[in-house]
Amino acid sequence: MDELISRLGKLDGPSTDLDDAIARLEGYRGHPLPYTGYTASIDAALSLVPKGWWVEIRLCKNADAPRGFYHCKLERDGDVAGFDLEPDDEMEIEATNAPTAAIAICRAALEAKRIST
Repeated sequence: MDELISRLGKLDGPSTDLDDAIARLEGYRGHPLPYTGYTASIDAALSLVPKGWWVEIRLCKNADAPRGFYHCKLERDGDVAGFDLEPDDEMEIEATNAPTAAIAICRAALEAKRIST
């Protein structure tokens, strides 16, 4: 899974090859694999987020930059009404500098799955 997370961090845009690799990780079998669109679709990427994690997505762009990037933060359910109830270092995952929101979500979701198992 670490290699897959690393490969997601190097993408410039959606990748059907990585969609297939994620699908295999998620248990899909057969040939051809069904089109999942994990790296292209926000909804598909959100389906990878483990239960109990909150998702925050931001588009970050400097006014002078030619394009922005996406930042995804996942946080385990534990903060209530603005009160921090858990040690954040174990409960938060961040994926930054992604070219699309879907790719940022994929990276963070796979990292959450990695530490949850």
